[in-house]
Amino acid sequence: MARLNLAIIKEEVRAKLHNSSLSDTQLERWVDISQDRILRSVECDFLLDVKTITCVAAQREYFVESAFNRILHVLDNGTSDILSEISDRSIRNSDPDFSDTGDPTAYAITGYTEVMNQFTLASTIYAISSSAADASKTVRIRGLSAGVERTETLALSGSTSTLVYSPNQDLLARLSAVCVGNVTITEVTGGKVLNTIPPGMLRRTFMKIALYPIPTGTNTLKVLVYRNPYNLTDDEDIPDLPSGWENLVLTGVLIEAHRNAYEFDVADKMELLFARDIDQLKAQQGDTTNRTRRIRTEAKFGSATVFGRMPKIFGP
Repeated sequence: MARLNLAIIKEEVRAKLHNSSLSDTQLERWVDISQDRILRSVECDFLLDVKTITCVAAQREYFVESAFNRILHVLDNGTSDILSEISDRSIRNSDPDFSDTGDPTAYAITGYTEVMNQFTLASTIYAISSSAADASKTVRIRGLSAGVERTETLALSGSTSTLVYSPNQDLLARLSAVCVGNVTITEVTGGKVLNTIPPGMLRRTFMKIALYPIPTGTNTLKVLVYRNPYNLTDDEDIPDLPSGWENLVLTGVLIEAHRNAYEFDVADKMELLFARDIDQLKAQQGDTTNRTRRIRTEAKFGSATVFGRMPKIFGP
């Protein structure tokens, strides 16, 4: 089966629909939607990736870039223990004052943020792009200033905010348009980089992971994840799928195109073909969507967790 790159996919779609006026932007968005649909349906082992968390003594929460579908497990590289995934509510019930410390035995996902670091002192911030071509573009900042939620826009030419933002909060940082260079958002007071948004993205998000107990040392945690597929942005880019399955992306794009044209009967018929091919891909790759994400399971504490401490080791 011939391999398809982005340029060929766009050419094929325009030819099949007899519509040469379809824009590159629209087609590229449909390509990303199609590829995402496929890889949400089947988790292929070639998408396995490892993220690293380097613990800091007395720091409870860590940020991991959320360019992945789900966490399979979290491993303490020093002790070789696999951490249990539990809810943040369980941690708070068992350790309401966050006083338990030691080697982490559990983790909880506590949400998402658009900064990879939090500053600890009130500060202004500035934004700049590595490309002069982005000087006319802006980034929208939203956060707390003097206890009030405020928002402002900063030009990507190195301009500094007029607002002084409160420490220990999750700022929102979103670009007005995709940029040519890397956009860096930095805290003025301490010089800490809060976020770096790469070309082709409007924002960059991070998953917040809380550890229990709070680390006392520099433990290194390996986070095994199924990463998200790479977006197709350049004409030479090839769908992030096993060899021979690129036509599945083309089918998904055609489904989106027919729906966009209100040709729902055609789209529904193509959905049947799409689902059949997804099943074949699962059979070839091995259906991993039901794999457990951890070896140990959350212990059942009941109402006693409000008064007691969480065990250091969780049951199997």
